[in-house]
Amino acid sequence: TDLADPEHSVSDAQTIHRLVAGEVQSVNFTTRCLHKDGHSIWVDAFYAMVRDRGGVPIYIVASFHDITARRASLEALNNSEKRFRSAFDASPIGIALTSIDGRFLQVNSALCEMVGRDATDVINLGIFGLAHPSDRDSINQLLQTHDDVIQFTKRYLHADGHILHVQVTCSLIRDSDVDERYFISQFRDITEERARSTQLVHQALHDPLTGLANRALFEDRLSQVNVRSERLGSQSAVLLLDLDDFKTVNDTAGHHIGDQMLVELSRRLEKVTRSSDTLCRYAGDEFLYLAEGLESPMEAEQVADRLLSVIDEPFHIDGRDFAQHASIGVAVYGANGVEDAKIIECADIALYEAKRLGKGTYVVFTPEMNEKTSTRFQLIQELKHASLSNEFSMSYQAILDLNTESIAGFEASLRWVHPQRGLMLPDAFIPLAEQSDLVLELGAFALHEAISKALSWEIKGAQSQAPYVMINLTTRQFHDPNLVTMVDKALAASGIAPTRLILEFTEETALDDISTTVEVLENLKRLDVRTALRDFGAGYSSLSYLAFLQPSIVKVDQSITQSIHDTAVLETIVFLSHRLNLSVLAQGIETIDQLASLRQLGCDLGQGSLIAHVLP
Repeated sequence: TDLADPEHSVSDAQTIHRLVAGEVQSVNFTTRCLHKDGHSIWVDAFYAMVRDRGGVPIYIVASFHDITARRASLEALNNSEKRFRSAFDASPIGIALTSIDGRFLQVNSALCEMVGRDATDVINLGIFGLAHPSDRDSINQLLQTHDDVIQFTKRYLHADGHILHVQVTCSLIRDSDVDERYFISQFRDITEERARSTQLVHQALHDPLTGLANRALFEDRLSQVNVRSERLGSQSAVLLLDLDDFKTVNDTAGHHIGDQMLVELSRRLEKVTRSSDTLCRYAGDEFLYLAEGLESPMEAEQVADRLLSVIDEPFHIDGRDFAQHASIGVAVYGANGVEDAKIIECADIALYEAKRLGKGTYVVFTPEMNEKTSTRFQLIQELKHASLSNEFSMSYQAILDLNTESIAGFEASLRWVHPQRGLMLPDAFIPLAEQSDLVLELGAFALHEAISKALSWEIKGAQSQAPYVMINLTTRQFHDPNLVTMVDKALAASGIAPTRLILEFTEETALDDISTTVEVLENLKRLDVRTALRDFGAGYSSLSYLAFLQPSIVKVDQSITQSIHDTAVLETIVFLSHRLNLSVLAQGIETIDQLASLRQLGCDLGQGSLIAHVLP
């Protein structure tokens, strides 16, 4: 008893007492003894009573077997089995013990929930019965390889009939005691994950607004098209379509209307897109069309006609009709020097030419267009050096007060005296300068030159005040954050009265960024600098913008002035402008009849070759 663990000494003594009392001939029990150093030892004890011939107990023979190591192993095994069972039952993914031939031996609840069946049904069906019929043979072939680890993704059937995409991992287990093999199979439902992945791939290759192919997908297909065309002995073409008046829609009706128009346009274009072709939203209101399998370049033009035809009908959005036109640039593979790598660039050059010709049409790329582009690029480079060479100067055209017949002011214009090309008017180089910050440098030069010139003008005759100077602002200049500061500094440095400076802008410039426009106009008004809305009535114009923009002067486009026999439009502009306390200036007066009619209609100011030519 001194060797026994105190926790076991009583029970051990009771067991041995039964032997001494003659109740049993031997006893076998497991107990715990104390080692000399104090740690416990598990012992398998066997006690047998030895009796003499008369049956009287003489002594007890006891044997002790140290089973500490074996017991620890069994305990570790039991714990391992408990952990496995716990993990098996509680696992969020499906787990099954599967025989080599695909039968389920045990399944957990997660697998049952995954396929919508109870455990009995799942075990009866086995790994093949749950699988989609088309995938069963391939699963069987995989299992027959008897690899230690087999992994595959196959379709499985839910009890309600819908298809699950399941990733299966089968790990081969060998039982050395009975020489039996089986799989621990794990089943992970990746249906949603697969759908999300498919969606992400779609989003990466498609435009989120219209659902059309995006630039990445288009360029990928473009890289393959030439190989297919050579193999099939056909031709291919790229068409770049751009809406002509889309910006006006965004600015006047709102971007939500513009977005709906782009979606509707996409659906219309899809209806005329052949299954072999690719339609892409390239950027903004630009669409690319890849036409394959063409028999001749003429078919590319037929495609362009088909694309333009879908825009003939107005877009009906939110109860309103919006008429639109589009221009298309066409580039055909191998035709007119079009190279594979530059076909989109060639289509873009052709689109620029279509816009220049009046919009609403298509143009097929030719090498001459490329030459024009090169010329424009050369001019841009020459522009950068022109200011350093003092090649720019100013010219002025008088503005007549039609009531007093006195000079009210002068419109200032920038001129470029090119060393080789001679005198160049603003329309020839300002659009090129507008593509970079160079236009801001030219604008600053024009402002200071015009103000300096205005300081030299004196009051003559019955004129009550010195003439003002009017300077046209480009879109980049008007929306430049430094415009108001530059004007303020120029006025302060010159000492000229702010009311003698009038800055012109077009309606298109104002609509380019309404929020900036409002801020610029308010800041100029605080400086007492007046503004003029030029070319009013040319193209898209809205009388409602006169009240919104509140320019000091409304400059009527010469197309209206020179069709003075039809006075209804001009009469309306004059009437509304006067109601808003705005002055009306008629541009392009060339005849005495025009001048007389303008005075009769109450037009305030006039400008044109009849009054004065452009002077240095």
